[in-house]
Amino acid sequence: MKKISIFMLFCLFLFTGCEENRLVCTKVEESDEFKSETKYTFTFSKDGVKKATMKSTGTLLGDFNNATTIAEYKSTADASASEYNEVEGITAQVSSNKNKVTLTVNILAASLNEENKELYGMNADKEELWETFEENGYTCK
Repeated sequence: MKKISIFMLFCLFLFTGCEENRLVCTKVEESDEFKSETKYTFTFSKDGVKKATMKSTGTLLGDFNNATTIAEYKSTADASASEYNEVEGITAQVSSNKNKVTLTVNILAASLNEENKELYGMNADKEELWETFEENGYTCK
């Protein structure tokens, strides 16, 4: 569970929606007990990253597909969302349905201070983000 929690915290880079200048990076990992699907979407303006969204869905399988483990996983996701919601410019929410828990994080670059822009990669360009995500096992387009 700790590995999943750390991965979720690392994952806060984001997803967004704009037709023209976007970067979408996805990664799926699966074991007998857990499947993780994470998608980051970055929208760019002429000045750099405008906004980003990260959507991470964990599906509990096998021995992990029980009410106790699902509740624990949702609690971990809720705690992550609460931390994100403390940062001005970031909104996060958690939803769950049966054995799936989804954390969605939205970031608006213009609302972040410089330290948080650096922390969340909002000051990187498209090529830097592409390279970083692909180095970490994501497929980007």
